[in-house]
Amino acid sequence: MRDWSVRLQFAFAAQLYQWLLSSKGREMNLPAAYPRVLLTLDKTGVLNQRQLAHECLMQPSGLTRVLKDMESEGLVMREGKGWRGEIKISITDKGREIAEKVER
Repeated sequence: MRDWSVRLQFAFAAQLYQWLLSSKGREMNLPAAYPRVLLTLDKTGVLNQRQLAHECLMQPSGLTRVLKDMESEGLVMREGKGWRGEIKISITDKGREIAEKVER
């Protein structure tokens, strides 16, 4: 019973954190996933798409479109070719500036 309670509390905390990030992103006119992706990359450094999706609690297929848009806006950079797992994703200076504003 106790294990279930801890899991429920963790799930609630994770949802609250996601809501707070989305709320802050809306204030800055950012799509909902941008704050999660930017803060994750700012904290962890370079990740492949599968790792980033896992860290952001997103499906890799949903992250693909988000990353394409973020790359075209100069917020992230994708390096490498081939399968998604081989492509490394990093935050740009512009993306880091936005991540810092989101954290405030």
